[in-house]
Amino acid sequence: MTLPEDKKQPPEKQGSSGDPPWVLITGAAASIVAVLGFFGFSNVEQVTNLFAGESASPSSTTEPTSTSAEFAESETTEPETTEPDSTYEAAGPTSAEFDSSTLDDISTDETPFTRDALLPETFTDSLGVEYSLVASGTHDCTSAARMSSNMRELLSEYDCSRSVTGNYRPGDDSILVSVRVQAFDDASTAQRLSDAIGRTETVNYGIFCPNNGVGSDACGSPAYPNAKISQYRAADHRYLVLATAFYTNLTSDDRSAEWTGPAARTASRAAGPENHVGN
Repeated sequence: MTLPEDKKQPPEKQGSSGDPPWVLITGAAASIVAVLGFFGFSNVEQVTNLFAGESASPSSTTEPTSTSAEFAESETTEPETTEPDSTYEAAGPTSAEFDSSTLDDISTDETPFTRDALLPETFTDSLGVEYSLVASGTHDCTSAARMSSNMRELLSEYDCSRSVTGNYRPGDDSILVSVRVQAFDDASTAQRLSDAIGRTETVNYGIFCPNNGVGSDACGSPAYPNAKISQYRAADHRYLVLATAFYTNLTSDDRSAEWTGPAARTASRAAGPENHVGN
């Protein structure tokens, strides 16, 4: 162990004979005792011991005690460990990142065809309005109310069989959003159907309504054909999402699209296989 600079060596020896200082002092004490005896001091041994004892006590700052030396040695000479931290190794990644390309084909996609896997509980549109899921179900693709005949033909042509459906409303129940998610054999089929719908004029996706509550009467209302509606679609891997939004009072005012448009657009992108916890 390397001690601090001020503790490396004891003080330099004094005197020409090389004797420690206390030896020299003891010799001087003997001469002084002789003189003291001349003046009547008889306890020579006591006087000699007095001088020898005072001069022989070592300074407490020139040498550390053995306990301190041993403690310091154990702190400075123990080598630092270079072994890897086993806890850190155990905290490494435990599973591979999800490969979203598996959602492109029915042979690799493991997403359940259920409400929990395909529909979010809530979504917030670009205007900051939050919509909550109020009803859901599973239906035949072509069984939606108010669906146009050309839309029905397209769904049949592309072998659409089942839809997971959901209804969303904001806190004030002013708007109803009807969402449908269909699954196909591969992403190419979903995209081709989406493109075909885009080329079709005056197509109506159709709607599914909740069994009760606000908006439940829209599916059979004679006012619905004249109501202002907003429709959006999105091909999402092998899925096609269709969303329709309208005011629950079935207004025909064109200004309502300022609110139903963002609602339908966001719903078409919020629904889909990404909602499944395994994806």
